[in-house]
Amino acid sequence: MKSAMQLVEVVDQVLETGLLPMAVERKLYQLLEGSQFDAKEMAAVERLMEAMMNGMIQPVA
Repeated sequence: MKSAMQLVEVVDQVLETGLLPMAVERKLYQLLEGSQFDAKEMAAVERLMEAMMNGMIQPVA
């Protein structure tokens, strides 16, 4: 079971570095899969999506 803060922490890491390694992407998928989210987690996901749409996040192998 995921901790409520784990998703927020992973998103914050990606936003700070501007990089989305494949391992972190897989971790995000695991945290997002089949879960219900609280307001803090939803806000983190929205920030990540916005940054990705604005080209601020670079995927890396």
